[in-house]
Amino acid sequence: MTSFDSFFGDPFEAFAPLFEVRRPRYESSLEWFEDDDHYHARLDLPGVKKEDLKLEFEADIVTLSVRRTKADGSSSKYEKRVRVPENVESEGVGAKLEDGILTLSFPKAPEKKPIKIEIA
Repeated sequence: MTSFDSFFGDPFEAFAPLFEVRRPRYESSLEWFEDDDHYHARLDLPGVKKEDLKLEFEADIVTLSVRRTKADGSSSKYEKRVRVPENVESEGVGAKLEDGILTLSFPKAPEKKPIKIEIA
């Protein structure tokens, strides 16, 4: 931050309340945990139905999209991208939505062990 910036402050600060209103309440509630065979991610999605949700997994990135249509016909869209650990098998990735909680499961790839090379 330059002295000019510190004198005048953040020029976008006055607009912060406008952005807060549009931000979904569940935006930052991602939680990671793991067991011996899987990494798991848990995200609170209150009021979201399975048909409103779209998940894609590509190149160690999960893209979560929620599209909700309101009674008046208007719709809103929320999208979040999450990087997953590198040693994840792409086959066997699973998702479960229950009581407004989305749980994603990523199988861990087998550890790459050194190979013993016999000298002839």
